[in-house]
Amino acid sequence: MRVDTANKMLKLIEEPTEKTVILFVSEKANRLLPTILSRLQRVHISRLSDSDSALGISKITGVSIEKAQGWAHLTDGNIASAIRLSKTGSETSDLQLFSTWMRACWSRDGVGIMKGSNEFSTLGREGQKKFLAYALHMVRQCILGNYGVEKLVRLTEGEQSFISKFQRFIHEKNIVSLSALIEAAHKDIAGNVNAKVIFFDLSVQVHT
Repeated sequence: MRVDTANKMLKLIEEPTEKTVILFVSEKANRLLPTILSRLQRVHISRLSDSDSALGISKITGVSIEKAQGWAHLTDGNIASAIRLSKTGSETSDLQLFSTWMRACWSRDGVGIMKGSNEFSTLGREGQKKFLAYALHMVRQCILGNYGVEKLVRLTEGEQSFISKFQRFIHEKNIVSLSALIEAAHKDIAGNVNAKVIFFDLSVQVHT
């Protein structure tokens, strides 16, 4: 914003015209100028609970409550982000694809990895990014479960059933490298690198 424009806006905020209401929405109110803060009536709005977010997501998108809960966890309760996720779905659930993929990686099943790479390549760019974000979420939930901080674990009933058996494979010796691999793959997908090659390479490196 140009300096002269900023000054005009500041003047308007300090001395608004009659019957004018100016609404400010900020996640970092402490970064506003003191002269602006002094003229505001502040109302703090807490984030929605997971259950409220899931209910809203379910009503808007029409998905089941369980799937909505998964999206609420993945997006940290951001309903707008969850709605975007609903438009990048596939017939195979993220949990089903993730669990099948992890089993193939840990058993070093080359055929299974190749099959997973083919399926991953059909998801579309946004669907691929969504799945990798989901995979990162799941491995982080594993480490939280291993450290006994259940109150921070955010999983659906179906996810909890799988993670309770799988989380022992994710520990302090591999969580950092595994997270870095998934994040790098997500970056490559965003950069339009060949999805099948990325997923196959990631799968080979996941359990080495």
